[in-house]
Amino acid sequence: HEHRKNVLALDLNKQGTLLMSIDEDGRAILVNYRSRNVLHHFNFKERCYSIKFSPDGKLFALATGRFLQIWKTPSVNQDRQFAPFVRHRVQAGHFQDITSLTWSQDSRFIITTSKDLTARIWSVDSEDKDLASMTFAGHRDYVVGAFFSGDQETIYTVSKDGALFKWEYTVKEDEDEEDLSKYSWRITEKQFFHTNQNKVKCVTFHPKSNLLIVGFSNGEFRLYELPSFTLIQQLSMGQNPINTVTINSSGEWLAFGSSKLGQLLVYEWQSESYILKQQGH
Repeated sequence: HEHRKNVLALDLNKQGTLLMSIDEDGRAILVNYRSRNVLHHFNFKERCYSIKFSPDGKLFALATGRFLQIWKTPSVNQDRQFAPFVRHRVQAGHFQDITSLTWSQDSRFIITTSKDLTARIWSVDSEDKDLASMTFAGHRDYVVGAFFSGDQETIYTVSKDGALFKWEYTVKEDEDEEDLSKYSWRITEKQFFHTNQNKVKCVTFHPKSNLLIVGFSNGEFRLYELPSFTLIQQLSMGQNPINTVTINSSGEWLAFGSSKLGQLLVYEWQSESYILKQQGH
């Protein structure tokens, strides 16, 4: 109720204590989620397409155009400090807008995806730099999402044209497995959703249960189990594109949003039942 413009991005930290929302002008509101009190107003002064708190809650990352910004999370308990928002670093490398960002579960790395047909991995701290300065190239369309597996040994990238690439940190065949300099992220498998011209609009992954959820431009959504790429369910939300999908922390409830008719759907996939179905935005 405090924003004067439409909200473009928001995130709730894993701890359930902080909610940040950012509107079209880059104005942000940080709320103590439990007490519902506004802690800070801040202006990032540019359009932010995505915000994600790190799993440990210490940092948050923003996608602003081609740039990835990493900021320190303001403390909930401190009184209103003079400058609560401190920028940790800015990463440049993509040639076009970033479409998504995902943290690794240990809060050390971020993967971004972009309209430049690539994904990139970034390290939060300088000492991890050698592990992470890598471009994932090979897709033929916008990369819509990228995710770490639960053990962080595998990365999955998904593109708008319905391709899923599996990447592993390995050596080339016949190379010396002892020589760490020979290791890099390589595509070890390619899968395709085969959607008859329909495009992937949104995707999310739940590492604990290996569940990949994909929403398409024709209102269809599908659940796959990885790494086997087994199709578990295939349903439709209507005729309009599914613009956003998220999954709750236990991996049992899925939420889909379709902006054309303002539809919201919360679905429990194991019992195949709708928890909430509404059209109101």
